[in-house]
Amino acid sequence: MTEVDELDLINCSNNTADISYDDETIIWEGKPSQWLNIGEYMFWSIVWLSAVYIYFAWNIEGLNAQYSEFELLYTILLYALAIIPPIMMIWAWLVIHYEKTEITRNKITEYKGVTRFFSDGKDCEIAKIDDIKMPPAGILSLVGCATLILMTSDDDQPIIKIRAIKDRDKLKAIIYPIWRKLYNDRKGYFNN
Repeated sequence: MTEVDELDLINCSNNTADISYDDETIIWEGKPSQWLNIGEYMFWSIVWLSAVYIYFAWNIEGLNAQYSEFELLYTILLYALAIIPPIMMIWAWLVIHYEKTEITRNKITEYKGVTRFFSDGKDCEIAKIDDIKMPPAGILSLVGCATLILMTSDDDQPIIKIRAIKDRDKLKAIIYPIWRKLYNDRKGYFNN
């Protein structure tokens, strides 16, 4: 969760009478868990360990004497397998680190992109939410994380995935009453 006090979040969700369309009070913000990267970390670790194996096979088991004509190929392959995996793991960490979702009383804003220079922010009004889905967490449930999917009628963001967060049920309990209030107010406004 964020700096916002948990009791304030519960009060925000229970007190929907004071919701207005210009209120941009942050009720939740969060980032996905780095556990999303576990498969990528494991893959690149295996690739890096293959570089270690090639190094020992080439130098200790004496393959360099038998296949000396492949010395240049060995060097290029070894450096590639030693350098690329750590770079890819750092990149995967950065992608998740800079992904952020911020929910106010009126809109949901998603920020994606490494560093602020390449960041892309998209807004969607809470009133445009059509459905809230809570898919099975799968392996992420072992570490207490799950995903919340918001289906919207917004053209820019038809599907908002709030990935790998803790306390998904609490977030739904916060969003749901605000969504219903804004949805009903908007429906009544446009029907008049």
